[in-house]
Amino acid sequence: MVAIVAITGSLVYYFVFFKPENARVELRLQEKLQEDKIKQGQVNKEKLKQALAELDNWYEERMADIPKVGSFEAIKIMMDITETRYKRKQENIYKLYGN
Repeated sequence: MVAIVAITGSLVYYFVFFKPENARVELRLQEKLQEDKIKQGQVNKEKLKQALAELDNWYEERMADIPKVGSFEAIKIMMDITETRYKRKQENIYKLYGN
């Protein structure tokens, strides 16, 4: 008789107190993870904006540094190199911070 009461008490405790509390804790953890994911997305968005702005400044400075005198071919090559570097750096920024 004592064993039946002990088993019944254990089952009641498990289903009434322990299991629901575990579900609440898991739900809170999932909510926290979702909040952290949203915050990280916002941080990455800001970093992306900042990195792209810095890259644009870099690009404008490099294009302004290209001499405007000399052979057309040399100027074109220097502009193409700068453009290629710009695109490569831009791709790396997007890979790092996302779209």
